[in-house]
Amino acid sequence: DCHSARFASLLALLPIDRQLLIGPGGAAALGSDGRAQALPPPRRQCFERSVQQPSFAEGAAGLPQAFYQWIASEAGVCEPPARGRGAQVLLVRRNGTRRMVNLDSVNSALARLPGVGSVRTVDLAELDALGQMRAACGATMMVGVHGQGNEWAHFLNGAKGHGGGLLELHYEGWPCYYAPRMEMGDSRIRGVCQEHRRVMEDGGDPKFADVE
Repeated sequence: DCHSARFASLLALLPIDRQLLIGPGGAAALGSDGRAQALPPPRRQCFERSVQQPSFAEGAAGLPQAFYQWIASEAGVCEPPARGRGAQVLLVRRNGTRRMVNLDSVNSALARLPGVGSVRTVDLAELDALGQMRAACGATMMVGVHGQGNEWAHFLNGAKGHGGGLLELHYEGWPCYYAPRMEMGDSRIRGVCQEHRRVMEDGGDPKFADVE
């Protein structure tokens, strides 16, 4: 059960063939134009065991940190931040919906905090999956408005499972979803929620409102 398809970018990194099974013994690959192209039958895959995850309110929360560490190792791009340079903050910018209307002020406030070495502002939508992972691995703290991109906080500090923190911003009436899940399972990543003022035109959809 992947809430908001929040593991879609992680699945793209798994060592599986990018194929769409369409029938017994047949498969197809999706091209860049979205069209399916027939392929020879894929080789059979054998698994020692399988686990069926039922759908429940908490979604896929509590996965062991070893899962994220394995993904990071296979990707080959997950480098932790250099030591001795203070906290490396990743400030997530959204250009479509749920934007921080005072992003520059937030950036400046973070940079003035004691112990902060640098603040990097990134629009994750402009990066591919590996680029997003690289950005998260190289930071020790992530700050972002509620959204799927916050799931990358599992990879903070080189996906070590400790020495990192997620500050998830939300507004009244909209849940804080990702920060609490950082502290589930065996993860030692800190997760903190902050409620801020909602900025929305009359009649707008609260799901897509901005935050100040």
